[in-house]
Amino acid sequence: MNSLKILLVDDNPGDVLLARKMLSKSTVPCSLELAGDGGAALERLASGPAPDLIILDLNMPRMDGLEFLRRMKSDPRLLSIPVLVMSSSRAADDVLGCYERHANSYVSKPADASGYSAVMRAIEEFWFRTARLPSA
Repeated sequence: MNSLKILLVDDNPGDVLLARKMLSKSTVPCSLELAGDGGAALERLASGPAPDLIILDLNMPRMDGLEFLRRMKSDPRLLSIPVLVMSSSRAADDVLGCYERHANSYVSKPADASGYSAVMRAIEEFWFRTARLPSA
Protein backbone atom coordinates (compact mmCIF):
# COMPACT_ATOMS: atom_id res chain seq x y z
CA MET A 1 0.00 0.00 0.00
CA ASN A 2 1.27 3.48 -0.88
CA SER A 3 1.50 6.08 1.84
CA LEU A 4 -1.72 8.07 2.28
CA LYS A 5 -1.25 11.82 1.97
CA ILE A 6 -3.27 13.73 4.56
CA LEU A 7 -3.64 17.50 4.66
CA LEU A 8 -4.54 18.73 8.15
CA VAL A 9 -6.03 22.23 8.14
CA ASP A 10 -5.99 23.44 11.74
CA ASP A 11 -4.53 26.43 13.59
CA ASN A 12 -4.51 24.85 17.06
CA PRO A 13 -0.99 23.60 17.92
CA GLY A 14 -2.37 21.17 20.52
CA ASP A 15 -4.73 19.54 18.02
CA VAL A 16 -1.97 19.38 15.42
CA LEU A 17 0.32 17.67 17.94
CA LEU A 18 -2.37 15.14 18.88
CA ALA A 19 -3.15 14.38 15.23
CA ARG A 20 0.54 13.96 14.43
CA LYS A 21 1.00 11.64 17.43
CA MET A 22 -2.04 9.51 16.57
CA LEU A 23 -1.16 9.24 12.88
CA SER A 24 2.41 8.24 13.74
CA LYS A 25 0.94 5.19 15.50
CA SER A 26 -1.16 4.21 12.48
CA THR A 27 -0.47 0.82 10.97
CA VAL A 28 -1.37 2.34 7.60
CA PRO A 29 1.55 4.34 6.19
CA CYS A 30 0.63 8.00 5.94
CA SER A 31 2.24 11.38 5.59
CA LEU A 32 0.86 14.53 7.17
CA GLU A 33 1.03 18.04 5.74
CA LEU A 34 -0.16 21.05 7.69
CA ALA A 35 -1.97 24.26 6.80
CA GLY A 36 -2.86 26.81 9.49
CA ASP A 37 -6.02 28.10 7.79
CA GLY A 38 -8.16 27.72 4.70
CA GLY A 39 -6.13 30.21 2.68
CA ALA A 40 -2.90 28.33 3.29
CA ALA A 41 -4.68 25.07 2.43
CA LEU A 42 -5.92 26.47 -0.90
CA GLU A 43 -2.39 27.68 -1.68
CA ARG A 44 -1.06 24.19 -0.89
CA LEU A 45 -3.70 22.54 -3.09
CA ALA A 46 -2.82 24.85 -5.98
CA SER A 47 0.90 24.13 -5.77
CA GLY A 48 1.33 20.45 -5.08
CA PRO A 49 -0.07 16.98 -5.60
CA ALA A 50 -3.55 16.41 -4.22
CA PRO A 51 -3.81 14.81 -0.80
CA ASP A 52 -5.83 11.62 -0.37
CA LEU A 53 -7.83 13.13 2.50
CA ILE A 54 -8.26 16.56 4.09
CA ILE A 55 -9.01 16.87 7.81
CA LEU A 56 -10.45 20.35 8.33
CA ASP A 57 -11.13 22.48 11.39
CA LEU A 58 -13.83 25.14 11.12
CA ASN A 59 -12.75 27.98 13.38
CA MET A 60 -9.52 29.45 12.03
CA PRO A 61 -8.16 32.94 11.32
CA ARG A 62 -7.90 34.46 7.84
CA MET A 63 -10.14 31.87 6.13
CA ASP A 64 -12.38 29.59 8.15
CA GLY A 65 -13.36 26.05 7.26
CA LEU A 66 -16.74 26.92 5.74
CA GLU A 67 -15.21 29.40 3.31
CA PHE A 68 -12.45 26.93 2.49
CA LEU A 69 -15.06 24.25 1.69
CA ARG A 70 -17.04 26.67 -0.48
CA ARG A 71 -13.97 27.60 -2.51
CA MET A 72 -12.42 24.17 -2.67
CA LYS A 73 -15.55 22.31 -3.69
CA SER A 74 -16.30 24.89 -6.42
CA ASP A 75 -13.05 23.90 -8.16
CA PRO A 76 -13.65 20.84 -10.39
CA ARG A 77 -10.00 19.76 -9.97
CA LEU A 78 -10.43 19.52 -6.18
CA LEU A 79 -14.04 18.38 -5.93
CA SER A 80 -13.30 14.67 -5.50
CA ILE A 81 -10.84 15.06 -2.59
CA PRO A 82 -12.64 13.82 0.54
CA VAL A 83 -12.93 16.35 3.37
CA LEU A 84 -13.50 15.24 6.93
CA VAL A 85 -14.50 18.19 9.12
CA MET A 86 -13.29 17.80 12.69
CA SER A 87 -14.47 20.70 14.82
CA SER A 88 -15.22 21.57 18.43
CA SER A 89 -18.45 23.18 17.19
CA ARG A 90 -21.56 21.16 17.80
CA ALA A 91 -23.85 23.82 16.32
CA ALA A 92 -26.45 22.39 13.93
CA ASP A 93 -25.86 25.31 11.54
CA ASP A 94 -22.15 24.45 11.29
CA VAL A 95 -22.86 20.78 10.63
CA LEU A 96 -25.46 21.62 7.99
CA GLY A 97 -23.23 24.30 6.45
CA CYS A 98 -20.42 21.79 6.02
CA TYR A 99 -22.62 19.22 4.33
CA GLU A 100 -24.18 21.90 2.11
CA ARG A 101 -20.63 22.69 0.98
CA HIS A 102 -20.00 19.01 0.20
CA ALA A 103 -18.01 17.89 3.24
CA ASN A 104 -17.79 14.11 3.32
CA SER A 105 -18.17 13.78 7.08
CA TYR A 106 -18.40 15.86 10.25
CA VAL A 107 -16.82 14.71 13.50
CA SER A 108 -16.95 16.56 16.80
CA LYS A 109 -13.53 17.12 18.36
CA PRO A 110 -13.32 15.46 21.76
CA ALA A 111 -12.38 17.56 24.77
CA ASP A 112 -9.55 15.33 25.99
CA ALA A 113 -6.60 13.36 24.64
CA SER A 114 -8.14 9.91 25.20
CA GLY A 115 -11.28 10.93 23.32
CA TYR A 116 -9.15 12.40 20.54
CA SER A 117 -7.24 9.16 20.32
CA ALA A 118 -10.48 7.17 20.01
CA VAL A 119 -11.75 9.47 17.25
CA MET A 120 -8.47 9.21 15.33
CA ARG A 121 -8.60 5.41 15.56
CA ALA A 122 -12.15 5.49 14.17
CA ILE A 123 -11.00 7.80 11.36
CA GLU A 124 -8.14 5.44 10.59
CA GLU A 125 -10.45 2.43 10.57
CA PHE A 126 -13.02 4.01 8.27
CA TRP A 127 -11.00 6.31 5.99
CA PHE A 128 -7.76 4.29 5.78
CA ARG A 129 -9.12 0.73 5.85
CA THR A 130 -12.83 0.64 4.93
CA ALA A 131 -13.54 3.49 2.53
CA ARG A 132 -12.13 3.49 -0.96
CA LEU A 133 -10.52 6.87 -1.65
CA PRO A 134 -10.71 8.45 -5.11
CA SER A 135 -6.92 8.39 -5.35
CA ALA A 136 -6.81 4.59 -4.88
